[in-house]
Amino acid sequence: MFCSKCGIKLQEEKKQEEVRPDEELPMNWYKFVIYFEIWSGFVMYLIMGFVLLTGYDNEFMYYRYPELQNVNVSFSLIFFAIAVWVLMIRQKLVKFKKDSSDSYIICSIISNVVLLIYNIIICDVINTNVAEYVVNFAAMAVVTACEYFYFKKRKHLFIND
Repeated sequence: MFCSKCGIKLQEEKKQEEVRPDEELPMNWYKFVIYFEIWSGFVMYLIMGFVLLTGYDNEFMYYRYPELQNVNVSFSLIFFAIAVWVLMIRQKLVKFKKDSSDSYIICSIISNVVLLIYNIIICDVINTNVAEYVVNFAAMAVVTACEYFYFKKRKHLFIND
């Protein structure tokens, strides 16, 4: 726009459009997280907890490495706790609770660290290479970092108490 009297270019005023927060950014990843990722994680942690607690198909391993049984039982309880925690966080995400996205990221970090610690302990007990698990952990760290930035951009949506 130009001034009608002197011809100087005027700054254009930006029009304030009313935009609903849920229309600003796509929520496809959020939907994937609440409808698939969290449920599959829940099932995975339940199965891992059950397998480790019951010692399913580990008789030979327990015979050869008796300390492995205590490790497995301890981590099975941790995996059951993570499974319950994941469902609680899912419910918070669905209801757009204030701290739900932060809780989700913290849960992702803690569960990945717990899996890495478990795998390092197992590799130490049975004398195998831990490199594969470290690479998996690094990949999950990248995914978690991407999720952090995704939810950070959508923090304004998670406002309910």
